[in-house]
Amino acid sequence: MTPRIDISGVPYYDCDKNKIGLKDFKALNLVKFEFFPHYLPSPRLDAELVKYSKTTPYPVFAVKEQSGIIIFDKEIKIIGDYNIFYKGNSFKLI
Repeated sequence: MTPRIDISGVPYYDCDKNKIGLKDFKALNLVKFEFFPHYLPSPRLDAELVKYSKTTPYPVFAVKEQSGIIIFDKEIKIIGDYNIFYKGNSFKLI
């Protein structure tokens, strides 16, 4: 649903490997944010997400286990704990 799937390469030390050599990382572009599931905060991971957020024009919603995002019409509802990484900044929201 996101504009791109580049976030699958984050963090570099524990990412989804591009075993087939995919070059086009465009996605459906139905929402104007990126999604990072299974988020478990740590200084190392947060530093990687801050770094990545400087490379994308979209906010990155990092969502913890047992949390999620519901989109209905143009309304976004986030269930549970999450952080937003945007333009090199991190915001913790509950």
